[in-house]
This record gives sequence, structure tokens and C-alpha cells, in this order.
Amino acid sequence: MKPRLTAQIWDTSLQCVCSIVAARAEHGVELWGCSNFAAVSEDPPRVGVNPNVVYPIDEAILKSGRFSISIMPASRLDDMRRMFAVRRRDPDKPAAVGLVMGDRDGIPFVEDALRVVFCEVEKTAETGDHRLIVGRVIENRPNPARQSELPVLYKDAIRGTGLAKRLSYAVRGFLLQTGLMDAILARLGRTPRTPDLRKETYRGGGYDPPHIAEVLRPGGADLSRVIQPPKAPAVLRQSIGLCVVGTRWGLTHAELVSKHLPQVKLSVCGQDPKRTARIARQLGAQHAFTSIAEAAAHSDVQACLIALPHHLHRSATEEVLRHGKHVLVEKPIATTLADADAMMSAARQAGRLLMVAENMHFRPDVAAAVRRISAGDIGEPVYSMTHVSAPRAPESWHGDAALAGGGPWMDYGVHQVRAIRLLMGEPDRIMATRGMQMHVKMSAEDSLQVLLASRYGWQSHVFVSWLSGRGTLPEITVCGDRGQLQIYAEQPYFDFFPNAPTPITELIDMVRPYSLQAKLRHPDQQRIRIPVPPSDAYLAEITEFLAAITEGRKPVTPMLDGRRDLEIVLRGYDALKSGRWEEIPATAADPSR
Repeated sequence: MKPRLTAQIWDTSLQCVCSIVAARAEHGVELWGCSNFAAVSEDPPRVGVNPNVVYPIDEAILKSGRFSISIMPASRLDDMRRMFAVRRRDPDKPAAVGLVMGDRDGIPFVEDALRVVFCEVEKTAETGDHRLIVGRVIENRPNPARQSELPVLYKDAIRGTGLAKRLSYAVRGFLLQTGLMDAILARLGRTPRTPDLRKETYRGGGYDPPHIAEVLRPGGADLSRVIQPPKAPAVLRQSIGLCVVGTRWGLTHAELVSKHLPQVKLSVCGQDPKRTARIARQLGAQHAFTSIAEAAAHSDVQACLIALPHHLHRSATEEVLRHGKHVLVEKPIATTLADADAMMSAARQAGRLLMVAENMHFRPDVAAAVRRISAGDIGEPVYSMTHVSAPRAPESWHGDAALAGGGPWMDYGVHQVRAIRLLMGEPDRIMATRGMQMHVKMSAEDSLQVLLASRYGWQSHVFVSWLSGRGTLPEITVCGDRGQLQIYAEQPYFDFFPNAPTPITELIDMVRPYSLQAKLRHPDQQRIRIPVPPSDAYLAEITEFLAAITEGRKPVTPMLDGRRDLEIVLRGYDALKSGRWEEIPATAADPSR
């Protein structure tokens, strides 16, 4: 083997049979993609694994005292590739990788593996940034259905799946093995580097004790994310009567229902009799009501969608619930937690569904981005930035803090809080600041900057404003140590910018002179545009609500989600008043608080 082929351990592909090591952790099942394991003794049978101590599998094995080694067959190469790529601190790696797990007396393992070795920890030894764990084999379980298959090899698992990746590896290997790489570098005036295997391996993945402490400071697993987007959109299969209450923003919802949900018996309710009647005729609605009580009492109405000014949400919701009908209320759920709690209490007493219409929960681009983050595409998500702004100077209830509950932070911010909870997790601290007020005739703020933080190590910045538009800026950006995602409002795609150079970037990097290389570079050369299926998030939230009613189940986003969004927004206003970081109360679903 030529010296340049051993620049680092991962280049050599000396590591061999791939397996997935599993152990029971406090938060569930912890996994680790293992590129080698070894037999320590034959009688009694013992095996050794050597995980990096910054991986949560290390703590899971030490605490549980047992683990499994699932040797993966070659036919499951893609599963092994996803396992090596998955986010290190993702708390639900089986779901992120797409694995079906089994259990043997409390020891988790991967179903349909080539072979599973079940072990009890016998001894451990610290080996710097890794830990040697010797396990006594308590069962060696082959899979008869896979007995003719070979295992996944490390050299295959680390190579890309696309044509460009395969060509890149082939060309790189050819240039190295023939010595042409050195000749090319010499021609370009660059001296071939003499490899230092120990140094390069440390640089690529080694840690000193202070580094280990810093990596583990925010926790080995990120347990901050407690809500998830729906796995698939709901389908309404039964007829149901729905009344849309409110003919301004409510008109948008009524039009969606009329156009896309023919199985819904639509009614509308508004203050202006003539406008309401005209809308009913245009949409083919069955009824046009002018009072909420009248609409909720009608036998053709089983549910109401409340799209009214914020300060009317509680009274309208309670009126509908008094008549035993279900409620989908526009965001925010209310302007105070007391009102939100009263609404939820009324829903429980009536035995009816109360759901908050938060379209962010149903956006396909956000759902796809969540999956990308869990899969490890951007590594550990450390920062997110959201920017929502539009030139507005509302003179109606929108600009009245007493009626709306606030300005753009209440109006837009509640959406962005939900996005942060889906993409990053639950924040536990918040601070807010603002510049000078330009719309001085408004009692609500016209702009606000908010910073949310988690003890799990991430931060999110939110800027909301009624001063100017956003232009071409992305609505949401999520940054990690392997790349970033950029999400745009109302676009059928989002963008992925990986840190690893794309093939075109690698080609441009080889161009000389540097002046020509600089001209060829473009900010979008690293962009990978990811299409998302067309879907209207507003229609999806309505469909989910109605499907939950007809199927007799809870909606994928319960009313507590809406209350939590409001709670975080209100703590932002508290931070603005105090001028300091404010604590955000823990959620009941957070197991570590």
C-alpha cells in the first residue's frame, strides 16, 4: 500500500464488518454504527467493542450493563449507511434510520439482521477518547433467512450512493494508486504531504479530556424535541358539518373547504348579514348564520372553525363547546394563559375536541427538514434563524395590544415558535430586544428580536417586523456542523448547503490560477435543492381536525401544543419588559426536567 493511502484510518478501509450496537437508555433505545468488533476469547465467548465516549451508546451500555451487536447483511447496505450518517445526539435513532427493533429480556436489537450477538458487560477499559467494552456472550442468534448472505463491509458503507460519488471514489483511488495525484500536485506547484496516520486520525475524530467534557456538557442525547410533524396527511373519509365563523381570514378557510373537501357540509357565520349571505351563495354553503350561538345549535353543524380577532377566541370557543360541538380555533389559542386554560377546561368538560389551527405543524417543507436533521444531513443543529416581516401599519384590532395580545411577535412569532419546537426542540430560556418604535400610533410593538436557548446546546434567533418585507431571504435557516438548511415560505422546495464539497466545488477547487477560480465560484454552487410534495398546510390542518372527529381519535397536534406556543410568546414579552433572560417552564413531556 502506498504511503498516501494511509493518510488517515478512514482512507484505508481497514475496518471491516459493519454492525449496529444497541442498548437500553433512559430515553429509549440507543444505537451506534460500529465498523469493527472483535472476539476476545472463545471459552467463554467474549467480544469487544470500542465506542467513542462522546457517543450516547457509551453511557447506555455502562448504565444498562447489556448490549447487542446486530451484524447487518449486505442487502441492508442502505440501512447501514443511514446509521453511519444519523445525527449523533438524536434520541430516536431507530425511527431516524428506519429500523424495526426487537427486544430480548430488555436488550434491544435490530430485527432481520444477519446475526445478533447478545452480551452482558464483563469489564471496561478507558482508551483515551474511546472505551473498550468487553461483553460476555449470552446468546449468538443467527438468522436462517439470511444465512446465504455476506455482511456489510465498511468500505462499501462509507461510499456514496450516487453516480458522482462512485466516480469520485474511483478517480481518487486511481490517482492515488498510480501516483498521478503526486504528479498533478507537483505540476500545480504543490508539494505532496507526507501522511501522519496518528495525527490525521486524531484531527479527524480524536478528543482530549477537555474536548470530551465540552462535547458532553449539553448532554449526550438531545432530549429537547418532544413534538413531531405528522408522518402522513390525514384523509377525510366521512361526511361532517363544519361552520366557519368569521368572514375575513375565515373566508380563506371556507374557500379551501368548498373547493377541496366536498364531503364537508359547509356553513358560514359572520356579523354582516349581506356579506355572509353572499359568501354562502358563492361557496355553495348550506347555511349563513349571523350568530355563533345559532350556528353551534344547528343540527347540521358538528364542528366550528373560529377565525375571529384574538380577544374573541375564548368567548367564541366556549359558546360552541356549550352546544356540544368541536372547535378548531385560529392561532394564537388566546391572548392569555388563563383564557387558554379556561378553553381547554371547557373542551374536557364537554368531551369535545379543541385544536389550534397552526399551519406550521402541517407544512411539508418543515416536515422534510425535520427528517433531514434527524438523518444527520447537517450534523448537530446548533443555530436557527427565522425572519418574518411585511410592511404593515394596522389600525384595526391587529395594532391594539389589548385586543391582539401584541404585535408581530404575537401574530407571526407564534408560527415561528412552533417551527423552532419542531426543528430544534423545546427552549428553556428566552430574551427579547427591539429598536425604536416607528408605528407610534400602535399600542403593540412593530418589530422584535428574540433569542431562545436550550440547555441541550442550541439557540434560535427570531426577527419579526411590520416595517418592511423580507425580500429573497429564507424564512427559516437551520445551521449545523455539517451544513445548513434554508426554508422558504410558500415554495415547493427547500435548500440544503452541505459543508462537504459537491462535485462541482471539487472541480472548481482544482482550477488555477486562483483569479480564474474566484470568477468561477458562486454562492449557489453548494446548493442542493430538495423538492417537497405540493400541499396546502391550511387545508391539511382542517382535514386533520375533521378526520380526528370522524375517526374518534386525538388530533396529531393536541390543544396543549397551542397553549405551549402561547406560553413561550408571552415569556418573550416578559423578557422584553425585564431586559434579561427569562426561564421558560418545562413541558410535561420533557423527561429530564
